[in-house]
Amino acid sequence: MARPTLIGTMRAHFPALDGLRGLAVLIVIAHNTQMFEPTPPGLGNSLVFYFLNFGWMGVQLFFVLSGFLITGILLDTRCDAHWWRNFMVRRVLRIFPLYYGTLAFLFIVLPALSIQPEVFAEDNSKQWALWLYLSNWTESWGLGGASVPHFWSLAVEEQFYLIWPLLILWRPRPASVFFWSLLVAAGGILTRIWMANHHFSAQMIYSWTPCRMDALALGGAAAAAMRVPHWRAWLVQHRAAWLSVLWGGSMVAFVLTRGFPRVGVADQTWGYSVLALLFCGLVLSATLNDTAHAPCRSIWHMKPLRFVGRYSYGMYVFHRLLHEVYSAAVMQRLGLTPANSAGIAIAHVAVITLSSLGLAIVSYHCYELPFLRLKRYFA
Repeated sequence: MARPTLIGTMRAHFPALDGLRGLAVLIVIAHNTQMFEPTPPGLGNSLVFYFLNFGWMGVQLFFVLSGFLITGILLDTRCDAHWWRNFMVRRVLRIFPLYYGTLAFLFIVLPALSIQPEVFAEDNSKQWALWLYLSNWTESWGLGGASVPHFWSLAVEEQFYLIWPLLILWRPRPASVFFWSLLVAAGGILTRIWMANHHFSAQMIYSWTPCRMDALALGGAAAAAMRVPHWRAWLVQHRAAWLSVLWGGSMVAFVLTRGFPRVGVADQTWGYSVLALLFCGLVLSATLNDTAHAPCRSIWHMKPLRFVGRYSYGMYVFHRLLHEVYSAAVMQRLGLTPANSAGIAIAHVAVITLSSLGLAIVSYHCYELPFLRLKRYFA
């Protein structure tokens, strides 16, 4: 039987979103590998320090992108036979090989060869949290995940993949998904406010899944809105207006939060959501630009950004591992001190970024691609 025609389905790939993904991973790497601390006096040094540290926002952009893309996939395939099975298998083929391959290398192969770095050995007795995608919950309790701290966001996304299809199954129409996504986003904000008022730690508010659902859900709301034809027409017609509002609101929030610090009280209550709304605007604008086949391409279409975006998953997995094992040791051997030199700190981030990109390219083509080719059986 032919697949029913769906009103409001969209094409599967938007090149501009690869560019946004590339930006996200670049600024995340800068944040996670910077060694320019404490900051020497001077305006220039303060600006470099801020630039290297504001990259935590890249994770928020990743969450919005995931919510947008995953919700779009689920809505566009909801009339297919075996849609849930196909979705889950395709996610497994994309995510699991590299994730579990990395864990196996760190916690099985290296210990067997007696060459496991000490930084990873601390999780040997608590690695269960990583294998179960629970490190975003356990790390703040000291129960596993500290050796690969960046894996917390992968755990959040995996939990999202498990629960979000239930919403599409329950409320499959895009308009319903839109409104329920807004309710989930509101729940995320209220959860953070409640936790902050009850003195939960900043790390718990930063990494626990309910606290980050607003970014994922707002991305989902954006995907649903794009699949309601008259809503999409309104977004196209008034793009300049709503983008201006989002940018203006973000600038006001930047001042009120004093620069969107990662763990500030204002940022962890309502600031995260302001950023998520801005990133939703960037995702929508980039997608509308692609949909309209506009002759004037945005910055997100730049080939270097799109190239990096293609390998962003591997870069995200590898960058912190390279940093933990090599950065301090190599710098000490070379007699360099990034903590006192903005130039050396920037150069160090660049070297880790390029090394992560090279390793991600090799991993993708030599290890991940055979698994990805199996996705065609679950189209």
